[in-house]
Amino acid sequence: MKCLAPLLLLIATTSFSQFVYEDFQRGISRLDEKSYVMHPWFIYTGPSIDWQPGEGERAIIEAKIAHTFTLAHSHYKHADLARDRHWRLSIPGSVNFRLSNDGKKLTSPSTPPSNKIGLRYDLGWTKNNNRIDFFRADVMHYSNGQGESGYDEDLGRYSYADGDFSTNYVRLSFGSTRFRNNRRQTIDSALVKQEALPMLQAEQFLQRTFYTSWLLYLQRDGHGPLPVLDYLPDDGNYGHWRVGLSLYRASLLSEIFKAPLISYRLDAAIILNELENEDVSHVQATGRLVYHPWGAPWGVMLFGHVGRDYLNIRYTIKGAIIGLGLHLDL
Repeated sequence: MKCLAPLLLLIATTSFSQFVYEDFQRGISRLDEKSYVMHPWFIYTGPSIDWQPGEGERAIIEAKIAHTFTLAHSHYKHADLARDRHWRLSIPGSVNFRLSNDGKKLTSPSTPPSNKIGLRYDLGWTKNNNRIDFFRADVMHYSNGQGESGYDEDLGRYSYADGDFSTNYVRLSFGSTRFRNNRRQTIDSALVKQEALPMLQAEQFLQRTFYTSWLLYLQRDGHGPLPVLDYLPDDGNYGHWRVGLSLYRASLLSEIFKAPLISYRLDAAIILNELENEDVSHVQATGRLVYHPWGAPWGVMLFGHVGRDYLNIRYTIKGAIIGLGLHLDL
């Protein structure tokens, strides 16, 4: 219990604006794309595929390297901005790739990577002492870096090994970060009394403090009057309108006491357009369950995905993916 004394002193002397500002930053960052590395297993449920070498029927490693670079943001010393209104301007980027293992070569070629880069603006506002709502706008480029169309006449489809994929999209989101406990009200009580919280009360309070971040979005993929705005390949199966959901839930306990933590995240999307091929899935959902030992930012990850494949040119593939690996961010 004595180890809580510095924490309680910090709670009693830290401004509300700083706490709310940090809550906003924590909440929106949990919904950014995160880095991981895993071994995936595939279960294909669509029509049979005539797999070619290097197309990634199986894979030994899948990895994502993701980071959001903050360009500017509100500051807690500006009380009028940080307490009631919050914002962040950033550049999100990620690279996602797989090393295939088709059993025919000693090498493990990489399938075309999914590359994303763009501009993001987050605007949040405090609704009450334990809730922050926010609006997010993304303008993104998404491609796999291939130079040729990669259409295989013999197979009657685009090659999963070198097919060209590129799109630009605008995504508008609305979300919220909610705390199960009213942290600011508890801190306010301590400040009014000019005394630190009792040790047991503080520990129980922090143990019960969970937060949930979620957002709903509407996305329009490139399908405009200029060629640069169109997506490739335009075969009528990718879909240029979709809605989606992202949900993250965890406890503040790990960040304060460096204790073990289990967090989970769900990302799901539904294509709103009619697709040319009825065998192509309109939906996809990805879940990640992560155990963070000692409150570390990395953790052991159990990964699951159903629906259309989430890697660029592979959107016509339907099935499930199960993975086990390391998640490299909270």
